[in-house]
Amino acid sequence: MPLGGIAAYKGFGLGFMFDILAGGLSGAGCSNKGNKRIGNAVSMEVIKVKSFLPLRKFYLEVEKFIKFVKSSKIAPGFKEILVPGELEYRTTKERNRKGIFIDSETWSEIKSKAKELGINI
Repeated sequence: MPLGGIAAYKGFGLGFMFDILAGGLSGAGCSNKGNKRIGNAVSMEVIKVKSFLPLRKFYLEVEKFIKFVKSSKIAPGFKEILVPGELEYRTTKERNRKGIFIDSETWSEIKSKAKELGINI
């Protein structure tokens, strides 16, 4: 079950949990009204999936979940439902195929800096 059970207050529960893990464990401090320190805390987790179940079974479960999420009703004004990382994946594929657009002003600045550093472009 998601955090919060079938009522599923997942967003708040996840945010609360990660504030404690990132802020509390790192020493950067958890969010609070009196906290004047601005921290950039981080929490990382590494899971060896195959210690829990075969990778193929895990991948199939994730695929089913993605299909379930994408089968939801699409909000007005949108064409499709994207899962986290999907837009970035598409952008990477397109940039690998077409290259990365750089406007002329930025390209001029890059060329100028390269020339200053003795780099031929």
